[in-house]
This record gives sequence, structure tokens and C-alpha cells, in this order.
Amino acid sequence: WIYEKMVVFTGKKEALDQLGWHVQLAFIGNCTEVAKGMSTRSLPPTDQYTLAFENIQVLRGILEDTTHFHYMQTGGGAMIMSKDGKTSTRAPDPKKPQTDKLYLALLTDTTYIRHLIEIQEEDVEEIKQIAAAASPPT
Repeated sequence: WIYEKMVVFTGKKEALDQLGWHVQLAFIGNCTEVAKGMSTRSLPPTDQYTLAFENIQVLRGILEDTTHFHYMQTGGGAMIMSKDGKTSTRAPDPKKPQTDKLYLALLTDTTYIRHLIEIQEEDVEEIKQIAAAASPPT
């Protein structure tokens, strides 16, 4: 995986960068439901979600008939230290998954989304072509 950050990424460039040959399960879909679950007590916390999708277009791998997937990401509350180490400020809260958005989802298995990238409808065909051309070796 290129990034190990647990955040929602945005844009076609990010989608194409993430969609390397190593990704074996991937789909594009419209998010219809975001249910926030438990969060860890760490700082920043890790937030857990269950996301529902419709109009799923599988790019790689085989998915069951499921439309619900688990996802987790870094929550808000992180602190950034100044260069002098004497003061800190709160980092901006990361972008959260939202309904009525189109996403490229990269999965670790058939139920767990590892990376979520918000994309635009006009980028779908190019992303599908790149995914087909750079499929993992069998």
C-alpha cells in the first residue's frame, strides 16, 4: 500500500496513485449510509464505520452480494507541535466518509475497506481503464 494514513483521500490523481497492481479487491460505488461505530481512546482516536454502497462497479476481484463494508480512519483531536517544541496546535479534523458521494474503495478482504478515495463521476471511465490495464498478476 502506498499510504498507511487512515483518512478519506480525494481526487482522480489520488485514486490512480493508489490503484497499483498490488490492489486485488476494488470497487466504485455511491455511499448511501454512514454509521459511525466505536472509537478508540487513543489520541487521535481511530473511528470505526459501517458504510453502505449502491451501484457498485467491481474493478478488481470478486465481491459477494454485500453492500455493507467496515472502514476505520484516524479521528480528530491530533496535536501538532511547533518547531521549537514549546507550543502545540490542534490539527484539522480529517475528512469523514459522507453519504451521496462517489468513492473508489480499496479492500483488504470482501468486507473491510482499507482506503477510501472520493472521486467524481467524470473520472470513472479513466479509473476503470487504468484498473483493467494494471490488474494484479495471476
